[in-house]
Amino acid sequence: MLRRRRAAWVILAVVILAAAGIVTAVRLLGSGGPATFVATHPGQPAVSVAFDPRGMLLACGDANGHVYVWNTATGRQVANLATGGADVISVAFSPDGTLVAAGDKNGTAYLWNVASGKLAVTLTDPGSDSSVNSVAFSPSGTMLATGDLDASAYLWNVASHKLVATLTGPGRTETVNSVAFSPDGTMLAVGDDIGSTYLWNVVSRKLIGTLADPNQGDAGSTQVDSVAFSPDGTTLAAGDLDGSTYLWDVNTRNITATLTQPDGAGVAMAAFSPNGEQVAVGDAIGHNTYVWDTGTRQLIATLAGPGPYLVDDVAFSPSGKAVAVAGGNGTVYLWHVP
Repeated sequence: MLRRRRAAWVILAVVILAAAGIVTAVRLLGSGGPATFVATHPGQPAVSVAFDPRGMLLACGDANGHVYVWNTATGRQVANLATGGADVISVAFSPDGTLVAAGDKNGTAYLWNVASGKLAVTLTDPGSDSSVNSVAFSPSGTMLATGDLDASAYLWNVASHKLVATLTGPGRTETVNSVAFSPDGTMLAVGDDIGSTYLWNVVSRKLIGTLADPNQGDAGSTQVDSVAFSPDGTTLAAGDLDGSTYLWDVNTRNITATLTQPDGAGVAMAAFSPNGEQVAVGDAIGHNTYVWDTGTRQLIATLAGPGPYLVDDVAFSPSGKAVAVAGGNGTVYLWHVP
């Protein structure tokens, strides 16, 4: 009976979404549970994904220069936010849910008002060879961090739209792939192309730590594509192209665990669950997302999307009961997790 009800719900969702003209793919996928939606611009990869703080909205950036916002309860698209046409590489909601930020391949970060769907401001990357690879709001919502191709992370004042700091790592020529604030807002983690993760003091703008990938120097395969703090701020997950996610103790700067991709694929993105008990890791060159228990370090779920499409981004819902996976086939899959 439960299976019939679930299947019927998905069929109803398909009918509703199709009537709205916004569906290209809906899937009922394996043991992870049903994927309830969605699709981006037809034929364009879904590159980035983020939940709003209440879990009521899901934003997805695609390779056609659009950010789509969906109502997670109804499956309806509620906004289509267009950039200048360049790939949207990263999206994030502000902590109060009033703004959604997106960074694109042309070096621009956009801030939209979620309620009105209107563009509030565009922030131009100061780098000469710019591409905004990552955007992240501070926990207070007063700052936006962006990372670019010119080895720098930038801190912007959200209210004034002014650039307040430029954080450039010792490498100086390496691409910044990912940025993340600590839960208390005092630190910014920055992952780069040479396998380094830099920890910056947000107040003093001083570099306070460098976490070197254990395989650093291995023909570029150790580039850190993802950094994420645990909810309590004690652990940092850093995922590399070599197929490993390292869990670092933020205080001691020591590795406490190594989570190795079962299929050997590189890490596209790692995300902690809201309670910190799980971490979801998406393939950079495969179609799987793995969910690990952070206490036992055991793999507890494999979310296998339709291959050979890449996983470009993953995000836990605020409730921790679902993982959104952005796929290279233009679909965002919503999985129910154990």
